[in-house]
Amino acid sequence: MVTMRDVAALAGVSQATVSYALNGDPIITESTRAKVLTAARKLNYTVNLSARNLKSGKSGALGLVVQELQNPYVTQLADAVSQYALTKHMQTVIQQTLYRQENETSILEHVTSAFCDAVIFSPSKLTSKQIKSQLNGKPALLLSSRDSNPEYDVLDTPAREAMYTATSYLLETGCRKLLFMGMPYIPLNECLYSVDSARLRIAGFEQALVEHGIEPSPSQFIQPGGWNPAISRAAMLEYLDQHAAPKLAGIGQTQLTLRSTLTESSV
Repeated sequence: MVTMRDVAALAGVSQATVSYALNGDPIITESTRAKVLTAARKLNYTVNLSARNLKSGKSGALGLVVQELQNPYVTQLADAVSQYALTKHMQTVIQQTLYRQENETSILEHVTSAFCDAVIFSPSKLTSKQIKSQLNGKPALLLSSRDSNPEYDVLDTPAREAMYTATSYLLETGCRKLLFMGMPYIPLNECLYSVDSARLRIAGFEQALVEHGIEPSPSQFIQPGGWNPAISRAAMLEYLDQHAAPKLAGIGQTQLTLRSTLTESSV
């Protein structure tokens, strides 16, 4: 097994110089760095990351835990986080939970807490207290929260406000027959002050209806049997076969499916 001592001998420098050069330390001149890198390539030397991490206490990895990677929004988010992490000389470990509590727990316990210096987490089941208990003091940023007083900073989307604005716009342009795709009907008083983003979207939709003199009803809500484009498209086509085309509001990936389904149906 090739060691740092071998690289130092071939390059004609000390082991400390090899270490500094491989870590990009600015005290090493470019000519010396080039000599060390050439020696390392000739010997097929690779840095022992486990040893380095053990010594420094850092892995240089950032964990990104999301609910599903097939969602276009999540794909763009992962790309943005990964690109920014690279500017800070960090690698991104991306995991998906698929909305399952056992996956959230397993990822935190076996991947994120073991290999990552910090985590950006989008929980669907665990509370911030449960997340904190598994991160062993590592810093975290939550993309949503399951509790009203989270243990970490939360980067929340204005779910209720956004849906309220979109629904109000449709109503003010003369649309009266609106449909909410993606969740079942929940009375306004049960979701208005929720911490769940999906429920907050329902609240925004219903609040706009009420303010425009329309009483929300269960018939205005469609909940597909799953969270993927094929299932959402099938649910929408079934509705269109039985009803005149409504104006649509929805959540997440379902919105993209709605557009393509209406186009296919010449609506």
